[in-house]
Amino acid sequence: MIQNPAILEPNTQPEREIIVHRESEIDSLISVLKPLPTGEFWEASAYLYGPSGAGKTTTTRCVLEQLEEAHDVSIIYIDCMAHHSQHDILNAMLEGLGARPSAFRRGESTGSLYSKVKASTPDGTIVVLDEVDQLETWNVLHQLYGLNGVSTVCIANQPWHDLEFEDPRIDSRMGSATQIAFRAYSESQLTSILDRRVRAGLDAGVIGNEEISTIVSYADGDARKAISLLNQAVRRTRKDRLGTVSSDVIEASVGDAEREIVRSRLDSLSADQRVALEVIGSVGPSTSTPLFEAYCERVDEPKSDRTFRNWLRKFVEYELVDKTDSSVPEYQLRKMVGKELRESLLAN
Repeated sequence: MIQNPAILEPNTQPEREIIVHRESEIDSLISVLKPLPTGEFWEASAYLYGPSGAGKTTTTRCVLEQLEEAHDVSIIYIDCMAHHSQHDILNAMLEGLGARPSAFRRGESTGSLYSKVKASTPDGTIVVLDEVDQLETWNVLHQLYGLNGVSTVCIANQPWHDLEFEDPRIDSRMGSATQIAFRAYSESQLTSILDRRVRAGLDAGVIGNEEISTIVSYADGDARKAISLLNQAVRRTRKDRLGTVSSDVIEASVGDAEREIVRSRLDSLSADQRVALEVIGSVGPSTSTPLFEAYCERVDEPKSDRTFRNWLRKFVEYELVDKTDSSVPEYQLRKMVGKELRESLLAN
C-alpha cells in the first residue's frame, strides 16, 4: 500500500519534481540569491510572506538545495520561533559555521559573539530566518545586514510593513528586500499537490479522485493540513486492513491529522513559550495583560511584554489558541492543545 512513507509526512522536504504551483516563487528567490555573473556574491535580501501551509519553507529549502548543488554556498537555517533572542541567533550562526554548541558560550556577550560571527562567516553564506517576526529585537537583523557577502532570507506570515520596527534602518532595508508573496492554495492546486504525493508514495488505486477532493475540502487552502490528513487516512486504512481509503476513513482521521500538526507545532516551541501556553490554559479566556502577568510569575527571567504579544499572535496563527474578535480580544487555549501539553508533562 505505502511505497514511500516519507513523502506522506507533512514535514518532509519533497524532491523538486514533487513541488508544484510555486514555480514563479522558486524562480524569483533563485534570481535574488544566485551569485553575480562574475561568480561573486553580494548582500542580497528577500522577504517571503503568506499564510501557514502556503509553501514558504518548502520553497526556500528547495531553492537552497539547488544553490548548494550549483555553487559554493554555506547555508544557515534558523527557526526564530525557538531561537528568538539576539544571543540565540548569533549562537545559531556560529553553530551553523561549525563552532561548538552554544552551551560553551552561555555567558558570552552579544558583542563578542557578533565579532566571532563576523570573523568566521565566509562570502556566499545565506542566512534564513524563518518566523522572523518572532525576534525579540531587530538589532540582530542590522548586524546580519552588515556582513559582507552574506545574503538573508526572512520568512513570516504577514507583510513586512505590518511589523513594528523600532529602527528606521531596518525598516528601510526590509523595504528594499525583494518581496515574494505566497497565497493560500486553491482547491485545484491542493488537489494536484496531493496527487503528486499519492503517485510517489502509494500503490495505484489506494485512493481515488473523489477521496482526494474530500481531503482538500477539509484543508482550507493549507497544504500542511491536506498532507497530514492524507497521511493519517492512509495509515488508518492500513491499520484497519482495508484495501482503499474511503470518505468514512478520511472523516475518522481528521482528529488524528489535527493532533499531528499540534504536536509538530509544540515541538518547535521553546520552554518559555510552552509555559506561556500553559498559562493561557489555566488563566484564559483572558486579555493579554493578565496573561502576561501570570506568565511573569511562572518564570525566573520573563521575556518582554512585546515578545509575549508576538507569541500570542503566533499561537493564534498556529491555531494553538483561539482569539475573540473584539476591540480588546481574549485568548483561550484550544482543548486539543491543552490535552497534548498535559500528556507531554506526564511523559516527562
